[in-house]
Amino acid sequence: MMMLVAMAVTVSCGNDLEEVIQPSGPGDFQFVIGGFPQFESVTRAVGTPDVGKTAWEDGDRLLLSMTCENGQKQGYTLEYLSGEWTHDKVLATSDIAGILVLYAPDCEIKSDGSIGLADGKLYGMAEYIPAETNIDGFTVNVTFDGVTRDYSRLRIVGEPDKALTVDVTGFIPAGPEESSAFTRYTITPDAKGNAYLYGTFSVGATLSVKLGEVTVKDYAFTAEKHPDGTEHNKSYALDAAPPYHTFTASANAWSNFAILDAYISSKTGAVKESGLTIQWKKKGDDVWTEMSPQSLNVSVSNEIKATLKGLAPGTDYEYRLRYEDGGIESISEPVAFTTEEQVSLYNGGFEDWWVDGNVEYPNEQGENFWDTKNKSSASFGGSNTTEIDDIVHGGNKAARLESKYIVIKFSAASLFTGSFVSLIGTDGENVNWGTLFASRPTALKGWMQYAPAYIEGTQGYNSDAPADAPGIGEPDVCAIFCALLSEALTVDNTDMSTFPDFETDPRVIAYGALPAEQSVNTNGQWKEVNIPLVYRDLNRKPTHLLIVFTSSKYGDYKHGGKGSLLYIDDFSLEYGDTPAYQ
Repeated sequence: MMMLVAMAVTVSCGNDLEEVIQPSGPGDFQFVIGGFPQFESVTRAVGTPDVGKTAWEDGDRLLLSMTCENGQKQGYTLEYLSGEWTHDKVLATSDIAGILVLYAPDCEIKSDGSIGLADGKLYGMAEYIPAETNIDGFTVNVTFDGVTRDYSRLRIVGEPDKALTVDVTGFIPAGPEESSAFTRYTITPDAKGNAYLYGTFSVGATLSVKLGEVTVKDYAFTAEKHPDGTEHNKSYALDAAPPYHTFTASANAWSNFAILDAYISSKTGAVKESGLTIQWKKKGDDVWTEMSPQSLNVSVSNEIKATLKGLAPGTDYEYRLRYEDGGIESISEPVAFTTEEQVSLYNGGFEDWWVDGNVEYPNEQGENFWDTKNKSSASFGGSNTTEIDDIVHGGNKAARLESKYIVIKFSAASLFTGSFVSLIGTDGENVNWGTLFASRPTALKGWMQYAPAYIEGTQGYNSDAPADAPGIGEPDVCAIFCALLSEALTVDNTDMSTFPDFETDPRVIAYGALPAEQSVNTNGQWKEVNIPLVYRDLNRKPTHLLIVFTSSKYGDYKHGGKGSLLYIDDFSLEYGDTPAYQ
């Protein structure tokens, strides 16, 4: 197919205006432009055939450099837009000694009318094809039909939109004969993963293709494979895509460790676990630290899991996967994550108290982290959860919880995170369990003394208590438990259905309780408490923290020993690197 563009003739190549040669006819100088020259369609080496470009496209340019008999040059640009060729300025022509029409996307018209490489471009990254031209009066026929490129095309297959660095030897780039050879190119594969080099590779020519700092392909044009080097006007292909691609990756970051989870969604063969590692670093650092392959768990479905330990709380990190097979290396995109803060347990040593009337509160005034049932007991006989300064484990104070028989009802002392809501007649209390909290500790630790009283038949005995509750004549038991919750809980101890089942309630993310064998008499000695939190889900994050201490475990049933005493001190939340999981 031939296309025509007309350009008006007005100015001579020389400086003498009297030598202007006016065109005949309508005064238009015409170019008839043929179709786009195609590469041979077969792709050699690897990959599917890629015929490449087959027709002129919007934005294509032809560069014209016309040499006059006096040696001066005039340069023009023809551009293809909306199916037509247009010109950038009025054509000045007379005394034409020669005309060069060039398809060279990386070149431009220079100020002297010649054609040269555009700034920032290198020969070899784009086509360089001189057209065949024939001047017939005021018509110039431009055709590529008989043109045979004196170079080949190398299609380098990589990852779309990820720049590759290509180091070459023995490469003569497409361009004018006097052009210099280049040894390094930066090319970016298009949306199909294709990037191109145009030129001639001689026998023994080499390429080294890198993605960032990682070498993904080394190749040599050996005499055995290419006895004559590359052939003119032929298309070759080189697979430089990393053999493994990680498309999904995540990090479940705790305070001093992170559970890493990734998935290889495309691969070229079986995964060699010995070649797979995880690299990590603090954000902003230059050096990556590498985990050993033995620390990774790789499933048959190509899911990769690892636990990265030894991290700092509240810190930005990133990690990536590295895979090496047969000397070819591939690296995934980094995944950023931030470790959680290690939030300390407020007033865990119970040093701070304030009093309102006859009600004691285990906080600084104005804080409401901890609460008790003192509002209930104080109405009838004073607070039964109080500060104490003569029986302490550390610091100056501790908390003392005493079970009492108030008026006609048994009342266990309790101290908990949350808030006392209201009395329910004379039989019970309404309580909100849990205070705002978003970190994920692994244990609750502290110190306790317990002196249980015996269950009496006339005081503190309720036959409706659970079957494992102590019976008449048996010593009372205390309770300490901790839970991480997805919301605060409201409990009414006159309605046992309002209490959660900590083993099955979906609002419970983690839970731990003092074992029954430790809920016994400590004989006046401080005993260390270490309660691991068992997580039901390692990915969910809590919104509330619940900690409960009580001098009588079954006090909500009005069941327990009058005079049972529980002392607690120096409690803290621990942040280990191996959470218990159920």
